[in-house]
Amino acid sequence: MRIKHFEEVKANLRTYLKQYLQMQGRKVENNSVQCPNGSEHKHDDSHLSCGITDDGLAFNCFACDAKGDIFNAAGYLENKPLVGEEFITENFMYLAKLFNIHYELEEVTEDEKQAQKVYLLYDKLKTLLKLQYATDKDTQAYAKARGWEKLADSFEFGACGNYDKLIGQLEKEFDRPIMQRAGIYHKDLFLDRFIIPIRDASGRVCAFGSRSMTEQGRYINSKNNLVYDKSSTLFNLHNARRASSSIYLVEGYADCMTMCKHGIQNVVALGGTAFTAKQYELLIRTRIKKVILAFDNDEAGQAAIDKALIKVIVNKKDMLVYIKEIQDAKDPDEYIVKHGVDKFIALPELTVFEWRLKKFISGQTEELKQQVLQDILNETSYIERDRMCDKFATQTNIRLETIQKEIQRLDVIKNENLNITVTDIVREESEFEIKVNEYEEWAFSRKTELLGLKTGFPKLTEALDGIQSGLYLVGGRPNVGKTAFNLQLAYNLALHNEKVFVLVWSIDDNLKKVIPRLIAMESGMPINVVSNPTHKLTPDKGYTAERVSELLNKREEALNRIKALSRRFLVKDISSGCSIERIEKSVMTCKAITKTENMQLVLFIDNFHKLSTEKHTQDTRTKFTELSEKIKRISNIYDAPVICTVELRKSEHIRPVEDDIKETVDLVYDADCIMLLHNEIHRVGEVESKVYFNDDEGMRRPILECDVIKNKTSGFKGQLFFRFFTELNKVEECDDLESRALKGILCGAPQREVKSGRDFIK
Repeated sequence: MRIKHFEEVKANLRTYLKQYLQMQGRKVENNSVQCPNGSEHKHDDSHLSCGITDDGLAFNCFACDAKGDIFNAAGYLENKPLVGEEFITENFMYLAKLFNIHYELEEVTEDEKQAQKVYLLYDKLKTLLKLQYATDKDTQAYAKARGWEKLADSFEFGACGNYDKLIGQLEKEFDRPIMQRAGIYHKDLFLDRFIIPIRDASGRVCAFGSRSMTEQGRYINSKNNLVYDKSSTLFNLHNARRASSSIYLVEGYADCMTMCKHGIQNVVALGGTAFTAKQYELLIRTRIKKVILAFDNDEAGQAAIDKALIKVIVNKKDMLVYIKEIQDAKDPDEYIVKHGVDKFIALPELTVFEWRLKKFISGQTEELKQQVLQDILNETSYIERDRMCDKFATQTNIRLETIQKEIQRLDVIKNENLNITVTDIVREESEFEIKVNEYEEWAFSRKTELLGLKTGFPKLTEALDGIQSGLYLVGGRPNVGKTAFNLQLAYNLALHNEKVFVLVWSIDDNLKKVIPRLIAMESGMPINVVSNPTHKLTPDKGYTAERVSELLNKREEALNRIKALSRRFLVKDISSGCSIERIEKSVMTCKAITKTENMQLVLFIDNFHKLSTEKHTQDTRTKFTELSEKIKRISNIYDAPVICTVELRKSEHIRPVEDDIKETVDLVYDADCIMLLHNEIHRVGEVESKVYFNDDEGMRRPILECDVIKNKTSGFKGQLFFRFFTELNKVEECDDLESRALKGILCGAPQREVKSGRDFIK
C-alpha cells in the first residue's frame, strides 16, 4: 500500500505531537511534557522529565531515554505498530483520521506489485499446505511426537505429499515468472517434510521453513526473494512483540515452538542464521527493551553468542542483553522437555559481564580478559564498575588494584576515542613535526596571496587579512543595518572568490524578503520596486514605457547574475529550521559539495539570538553557552569562516561596546573577530546626525561605522566606514579621504566640505 506524497503527509502529522499528547491526557507545559513511555515511570513522570524540541516535532525523555515523534508516541500510548504495513493501516491512517489530514492512495511500483503477488501466492500456498496437513497422518504424528500438535492452528503447519499436484493447483492462479521469483519450484523444501510458514513483523507469510520427519535433517528455508531476507527476519516476531517488550532469542524453530507450547509467547528464532545487525535493528524498531539469548549448549551455540556480542551488540545501550545458559541439554527445546518450563524460566539470566567472566575463569586467555575489562569499561555507573572489578578480582588471581589501574588506563583511551596500537604511537610522535612542515610549505607557497578571502571591501580585506576560518560576530542595535551588511558581505564573498561556497541562514526573514534585497543590491533598484514591478513601474508613477523597459531589463540582468552564482551561493530561511543541529546538518551537506569541487565553505547566520537547539534547556544563559560552543565547533571541525549577526542590549553608550553584546560572554570569548556597527542617523535622526553622506539628490544617507574591537586574525583594531543605501539594501566602503574626514568629525574636528570622488560630507 502506497500513500501519495507520503513523506509530506508524515511531516504534516508530526506537527500535531503536542495536540496528540494532550488528547491522550499527558500534561504539556511549553516544551515539557509527561513522558508517553508511562510504563518506565513509576511516578508517572509527574516532574515532566520529557522535553519537546523547539519545532514541536519530536520528544526526548531525559529519565528513560524514550524519544521519537508522534508515531512513536502512539506506539507508547496506544501500542500502535511502527513497522510494516500495520504502521500504515493502524498508526499513520489512524492519526491522519484523528487530525482530519487528507491523504491519497497512489499506484504502486512494478516491484511492489510483484511483491504483493508473492504475498498472495504464499498465502494461497499456506492454505493448500495446511489443508494437506489436516489429512496427512505422518506429519500429524511427527508434530505429536514433538509435542506440537496443539500449535497446528496458531503456526498453521503444512504438509506436501504430492508436489506436482501442489504446483499444478498454484499454476492455475499464478503465472510461472512470479512462482519462480517466489522460489516455489523448490521440491526439496516441500515434499515429504514438516512445513512451517515464516511470517514477517506484520504477520504476513513471507517464506517457509521445513524439516525432514524420517531422519535427523536440518531445516531448509525458502531462498531470499522479493519479500524475504533471512538475515533481517525473525521467526514469530509478529506474536512475540505483542506479548512483551522483553523477548527470548533462540536459534531454532523447534526451540521457539516448544517454548510457545509451554506458555512462553515472547520468543523469536533466528532460523539457522547468525544474529545480524539488521535483526538487532528490527528488534529496536519493534520497541523491544530486553533480549535474553538462549542459544544451543554446544560449541557452535557458544560461538554464536560470542559473535552476536562482539559483532552486533557490542556496547550498544538500546536494550538490555542477558544470556541464559542451557545445561544438561543441547538446546531450550530438549531442556524444557526433560526438566519442565518452570526450571527453564528459573535458570539464571547472566549479564554479558557475568557470562564472559565465567568463560574467563574456565579458560584464562588474554582475549577473554580484554573482553571482561571492556565490559567493565562499558558500564556507565561507577558504583557498578566497582562491584564488577571486585567480582573480577575475587573470582580470579588478579589483584583488585591491578584491575582498577587497567580500567583507568582504558578509560582514558576510551574518552579520547583512541584504539591504541604501536603504529598509532609512532604516528602520534611524528605527527606534529609533519604538520609544522606542511604549514611552512603552505605559508611560503602563498607568495603574495591573502591569508583569507576577498570581502569586496578593499579596506576591510586589508584590515582582516581577508576572511579566514574562525568565528566572526557582526553586532549592532536593532535596525542599524547589520543584516544588510551581512548579506552584502556574503554576496561579495561569492562574487569576488571563484572557489567559495557561501551558505546563508536567514532566521528572521524568509526568501521572499531576502531575494528582492539581493536583486536590489545588484541592480540598484529600490527593494519595493524589485518586489512589485508590475504595480510600481506604471505611467501614473512617472515612468515612461521606455524607462520601464530599461528598468525591467536592468532587473533581469541582476537576476541572471544572481542565478549564475546559485551553484555556490545558497540562502536558507526559517522554513528550513532554526536549530543549530539543522544548520550543522546543512553544513555537512554543503561541505561534501565543496570537497568535491575544492571550494572553501563560508557560513553566514543572521540573528544568532533567534537560534534554537534541539537539546532541551530552559535556562537562556545555558542555551546560548551551548549554542556558542556548537557554532565554534562547526567553524573548527569544518574549517569554515562562520559570520553571525548578534543583537546588542540597550545601554547608555552612544556607540556600542563589547559589553553590549546581548547573548553571552561565552560568545564574546569564542569569537575570533568582533565588528560593532553604529548608524548615527538611525540613533538621532537626519537633523541631529553629524555622520552621514549626501546622495545624488542631496538627501542625507546613513554611514555605517564599523568598529573592529577584537581581531585574532590579523591584529587590526579600529574603525572602518561604509555608505548604507537603505532602500537598496546596499553597502559601499568609504575611500581613504572620506574615512579620514569621518574620523575627524568623530574626534571633534569642524564639519567642512570634503572634495573627493564622492563629495558627501558637510
